[in-house]
Amino acid sequence: PTFYKFKIASLEELIEIKEIGPKIAESIILFFKEKENLAIIERLRYLIKRIFRQKTLPLLCKQTPLNY
Repeated sequence: PTFYKFKIASLEELIEIKEIGPKIAESIILFFKEKENLAIIERLRYLIKRIFRQKTLPLLCKQTPLNY
């Protein structure tokens, strides 16, 4: 499931996922209620999109003095 699906899922829906019990499901619900956590996720999504849009990822793989 995507972050969005986890965010909108109910406690019961999360418990139905294999290997997620009531305690983990409750933790997921609480995680997505925190505005700070949502802000971090949005920032990461933005940065990932930016990296791929600028096509800088292949440059990170090239050998440079900074990545020996």
